[in-house]
Amino acid sequence: MKQAERILAEMLPVYRKFGINLLTGFYWEQMIGNWGATGNSESDIAIEEVNPMNSHELYEVFLGVDDKYTKYANNTLFKEMIQKMWPELLEFPINPPYTPRSKLVNLLNQIGLFGLFKELKYQLAYVGHLLSRK
Repeated sequence: MKQAERILAEMLPVYRKFGINLLTGFYWEQMIGNWGATGNSESDIAIEEVNPMNSHELYEVFLGVDDKYTKYANNTLFKEMIQKMWPELLEFPINPPYTPRSKLVNLLNQIGLFGLFKELKYQLAYVGHLLSRK
């Protein structure tokens, strides 16, 4: 906790100055670099792999792109990068839904209701938490 507080105190002014979402910045700094390096070092040695996710230069490029183009679902930035580097890959679906749950989530996303249901779920969980404390 002390280390996280120290990092937060150091990075928060930078995040605010450049309009970086606090959780995004913290995730990049504390999770991705370690996860990416660990994942590569633990991979099968027969696999040649490049993982750019701990590249500060790449983060700077990503920060120059409006947030609306970098959302998890229907990520315009990544699709454009693929279009430039290996367009044939776009002939295949990206993370297609295959479980009943993922198909339902996909449908709710397409009709614009997923965010509403997700928020409702969190609000109900919070109310349940408050009620359980009494």
